[in-house]
Amino acid sequence: MAIKTSRVINYLGASTFMVYLIHDNQFFYDIWRNLDWLAILHNNPGLYIIKNIYWVIIMFALGVASYTAYILIEKLFKLIKPIAIK
Repeated sequence: MAIKTSRVINYLGASTFMVYLIHDNQFFYDIWRNLDWLAILHNNPGLYIIKNIYWVIIMFALGVASYTAYILIEKLFKLIKPIAIK
């Protein structure tokens, strides 16, 4: 069975390391600690799930945006390199 490659899936797969770097640092841990997750889970499990999904989407979007910025900066440096060497 032949599986076709998808540029979108490959791009999202390549950006997963950036997603990891975005969410696994002290800055974002401090943001998440501002919410009392256990109280939210105890009082309203549905709201807990919605807030978790919201934060997952935010972290993934920041990671993909960071990876996109990295790719664009890399392309910019490749364009500037011949000019800078002269």
